[in-house]
Amino acid sequence: DWDSYFIILDLSALPHKLNLIENMIDNFVNLIDKYDFIPDGN
Repeated sequence: DWDSYFIILDLSALPHKLNLIENMIDNFVNLIDKYDFIPDGN
């Protein structure tokens, strides 16, 4: 998901927010494990 990619880039400039990046990546891994892809949509 491109939006998340850019959010992660911005968060990476804030060391105290690295746990958010880790959680986002964990969520993506869980989505891939469950659906074999990352669903995109509103």
